[in-house]
Amino acid sequence: MKTQNAFSLIEVLATLVVAGILASVALPNMRNFIMNNRITAKTNELVKAINFARIESISHPNVHFLIVPYQGTDWTTGCKIGRDTDSNQVLTEPEVIKVFKFKGKDGIALNSNLNTSQVEYASRGRVRMPTDGTFVQFTICNSQDPQLYPNGQFVQIAPTGRVSSCRNNCATNPFQCLPTD
Repeated sequence: MKTQNAFSLIEVLATLVVAGILASVALPNMRNFIMNNRITAKTNELVKAINFARIESISHPNVHFLIVPYQGTDWTTGCKIGRDTDSNQVLTEPEVIKVFKFKGKDGIALNSNLNTSQVEYASRGRVRMPTDGTFVQFTICNSQDPQLYPNGQFVQIAPTGRVSSCRNNCATNPFQCLPTD
């Protein structure tokens, strides 16, 4: 009697069919998982930068601290934090004390409701609010297609300087928290 040393063609084909079905189910979920992790990472970096500026403003009560985008008016690439030593509300290179560079080209957009492209922390960790009286707000969303991947993050700075974040829906209302489950 002979012993079998290999798989039959039917066994190999059945295994490939099962593997194909599992891959077709797992790949879309994996893309969503990766995008969600990228959004969360960028949100955490932004919150870390804002909290750093707030702690510095509390530690140095007579100095205002500015948070400005790393390049131009685009918050997606990162931000710079510095002391506004001459009180002109403009951050120059000698005044910069810390730079937070975010990973670029990751498909994540970081937008703000600010019309001045800067956040200013005054003494005791309080933030100077936009002229329209709203909170300072940021959304972190998929930059390619928010309709395809609507899950994002919303970051808000209260007048007291406290930072909070929550999940949001970038496709319907990016500047609003989703209700918790």
